[in-house]
Amino acid sequence: MKFTSTASKYSSGPEAPLVRHQPWIHQFAFKYSEAGYRGSHLLWKVIFRLKVMPESTRVVLPNGFIVLTSGTDWNKNSIYKGQYERPLLQFLNLVESEDLSIDIGANIGITLWTLSSKAKSTSHSLALEPSPECFEELSWFASYKKIRGKVIQMAAGEDSGVLKLYGTTIHSNSGGATLLKRNDMEDDNVSVRVEPLDEILENEQLANTKISIVKIDTEGFEGQVLAGARKMLCNNPPDILILEVSPMFGDITYLEDLWEILS
Repeated sequence: MKFTSTASKYSSGPEAPLVRHQPWIHQFAFKYSEAGYRGSHLLWKVIFRLKVMPESTRVVLPNGFIVLTSGTDWNKNSIYKGQYERPLLQFLNLVESEDLSIDIGANIGITLWTLSSKAKSTSHSLALEPSPECFEELSWFASYKKIRGKVIQMAAGEDSGVLKLYGTTIHSNSGGATLLKRNDMEDDNVSVRVEPLDEILENEQLANTKISIVKIDTEGFEGQVLAGARKMLCNNPPDILILEVSPMFGDITYLEDLWEILS
């Protein structure tokens, strides 16, 4: 399966955007942070005094991921420093996917890249990301790196329809947008398409494809995602299911239903 996207294709030839490698002193700090050693925040403070982070530049990190830098965005900043979701990425580095990998809430593509870089030649991926800003970077990266599979600008949920995605212009954390109702963000939302994962898999002719791993990180919307994936969970469960559980977002009793289905 070749990469396709609902967004415009990006060239990886001579006219592709300039991509630079991370400065060597930043590579040292990145590897230190990525390994999970203590004191990485202090190390980066010292490093940035010696060499500032290039702003609004596509930078190749030591792990092969390319990030469009932003000193004010926690999401991109932590990825640049090697501090983003270290336990998750360390685990994904151990996974050699042979079949389909599904990334729901793919953000700008760091988890998709980690899975794809370790995957076997038989593998392919399906990534969903509703945020326009994140999807633009996700789509660019997947095309630039020629990741096998498809990325779709869509959210997974319990029912088909259109919902508001809140917090899409919070430049302090581009990965923090949520489909949960936020009264304090009535002026900061966009309408996004939502489909049950079961229907998405049917439409993409993947319903009967063996699934190696499913990762769900949807800022409190995980219960609705699981409700729309009941057929998959019952009939074609993934070998690995990674789920962000966020009690701060509300009720998590959906875990009881998930336990019953998978038991």
